[in-house]
Amino acid sequence: MSTTTKSVITLRPAPHRKAMCEREMPYDVLLHGQVFGELYFNLRGYRGYLPTADGKKLDIGEKTLSAYKRKVAVLNRAFKVGSAADASCSREGLIPC
Repeated sequence: MSTTTKSVITLRPAPHRKAMCEREMPYDVLLHGQVFGELYFNLRGYRGYLPTADGKKLDIGEKTLSAYKRKVAVLNRAFKVGSAADASCSREGLIPC
């Protein structure tokens, strides 16, 4: 029996947005399956914004794709902790957490 957890934030390659002269693939940033933003390759690394659990945009600077993937994993854990806390508050009748 395996349990699959769906990620809140995902990075999806976007070859349709890649220009002919670009060497690195751009990525779509998906939040709950909807396009939130994009990651594009600048001179030394990828640039873009990631969504946070409090609804803001996070800019980690010009980093490698693996750094963005690590940050996405951290943010997904933050989303899951936040949704678990919201669920426990609503079960206890504490609607405005």
